[in-house]
Amino acid sequence: MINKKIFSRVVNLFLAHVKERRAESTYRRYESIVNKYLLPIFSDLKITKITRKQIVLFFNSLTERKIKRNTILGILNVFRCIYRYADDYLGFRVNLSVFSEINITKTKNIINVLSIEEINRITEYLVNNFSLKGISVLIALGCGLRLGEICALRWNDIDISNKVIKVRQTVQRLKGDNGRTRLVYSEPKTVNSKREVPIPKFLLVVLRKIKKEGKCFLLSGNERAVEPRRVQYYFNSISEEAIGKKVKFHYLRHTYATTLLRNKVEVKAVSAVLGHASVRTTLDFYRSITNMDLEEVGKTVNRCCFDKIRKKVSEIFLIYDTFRVSCSV
Repeated sequence: MINKKIFSRVVNLFLAHVKERRAESTYRRYESIVNKYLLPIFSDLKITKITRKQIVLFFNSLTERKIKRNTILGILNVFRCIYRYADDYLGFRVNLSVFSEINITKTKNIINVLSIEEINRITEYLVNNFSLKGISVLIALGCGLRLGEICALRWNDIDISNKVIKVRQTVQRLKGDNGRTRLVYSEPKTVNSKREVPIPKFLLVVLRKIKKEGKCFLLSGNERAVEPRRVQYYFNSISEEAIGKKVKFHYLRHTYATTLLRNKVEVKAVSAVLGHASVRTTLDFYRSITNMDLEEVGKTVNRCCFDKIRKKVSEIFLIYDTFRVSCSV
């Protein structure tokens, strides 16, 4: 008979609990952390017998293995949640205080951003090689949305009259219980990730030109979303062509954020449009003190960059019309 206090048994009950109450993406993330980091070490131990020393040594080993700090913080969070579940739902006497004693050394965040020259070269490439996927790059640069959020955008999320994008969901490919992967639509990453983001003028003009009615997805023009990884592959290709190196799509979001902060937009406003869980998250990532408000976000994005896209926006329209005609033939 399996002892109910065995760590692996508690973990199975905990994951079933999470699966019923949390988003599938959260469940899959927790499941991955448990299988990769926690079960190999603690699987056969009784959760009530795991000592403070064992836990401290475990986290020290993660640091020695040069596991990224954010990954270690994620492991710490899941470990703590398992203990809370054991305490609250199973009535096991476990030492929750040990997790507050874990000291994970802070490291300086390296924020990768594009230069004005690189932005201009990429946008010029988009003008000369137009495709609907290219709109994803403009939205990331002009609105700072995450890749999954952009791929999940439908045309009824684009409020041109009020000049905002309504972020309501995200999409990602997750592995199911049968081992096969599938596209999963869910609410955005945090509560604050459900938000409205100002549309800058250069992007507003483009969106007005290509707007479709109904609920079709923005990037595909139909009822099936474009996969995030395909957009990443696309951006790898165009960035290599335009600036001679492959760039992660998420760098566009960093570029948007740092553009605002360097131009002294209020950090609360930047946090709001990025959809961060809190202002502290924004400060931890970008460490800037600013003094303007949310209304300045659109103005700042408009005046700071995208020179090439402004000058050549009429070319986008011409290329788009040609593209649309060729597709209809």
